[in-house]
Amino acid sequence: MAITGAQRSRLYLGLEPAVGRENAEVILNSLNFSDVEQVASQADMSAVKTDVATLKTDVATLKTDVATLKTDMDFRFSLMMETLDKKFLNIKIWFLVTGAGIALAVVNLYKR
Repeated sequence: MAITGAQRSRLYLGLEPAVGRENAEVILNSLNFSDVEQVASQADMSAVKTDVATLKTDVATLKTDVATLKTDMDFRFSLMMETLDKKFLNIKIWFLVTGAGIALAVVNLYKR
């Protein structure tokens, strides 16, 4: 049977005069006042170990998936940058050609 709050309080009040406040707190905090049903069994611990092993495997798989995703994203980003570089080069060429055409048109207007 688990100890009640009142029983815990009475135990503390009995211990405090004998051992002091700090020692009484240490003693009470060191004692396990839970039901025996709440104590983990070997089967419980085995199940936890299995769950942890499964979790480790899942984390390792996740790390691999993230690394693969990063590699794919790096590759796609590189492709995007190449495409943008080509588009900006085309825009620069277009501006140069257009600017040259406008300059020639202006020169021809003043020649006449």
